[in-house]
Amino acid sequence: MYKEQKRVAESLSSTITHAYSTLQRPLSRAEYLLHHLDPPVPVTESSKLSDPKLLMAVLDTREEIEEATSQEEVDRIRAQNQGKVDAAYQALVEAFRQGDAEAARDKTIEYRYWLGLTKACDDWEPGKRVELVHE
Repeated sequence: MYKEQKRVAESLSSTITHAYSTLQRPLSRAEYLLHHLDPPVPVTESSKLSDPKLLMAVLDTREEIEEATSQEEVDRIRAQNQGKVDAAYQALVEAFRQGDAEAARDKTIEYRYWLGLTKACDDWEPGKRVELVHE
């Protein structure tokens, strides 16, 4: 009986740790909430930005990072990008408050892209190609 209780406790502990980790990060929390709506509005790794202007802004920022020649340039880009991250997050929160699942999905995708650019700034090295990785 003790071994079974230990196994159940370990399994529950793992589940709770995973749930905490998911809900702690705004991006994974938004994806979780969208997935559990009725009907679900899934956001996958392959979900793309639908707004062409927004896509161009993301690509322009990616290019700026790639073409940067100094850490100071990257720091400036990161600071500008942080404003976009914050704005996308606020719009995401507002979409959920209003119960607008489609807008929440779109803002989740946008938020993911801006976070990816933050990561690209963090990983920057002179001459290194910038790959947008969504975490």
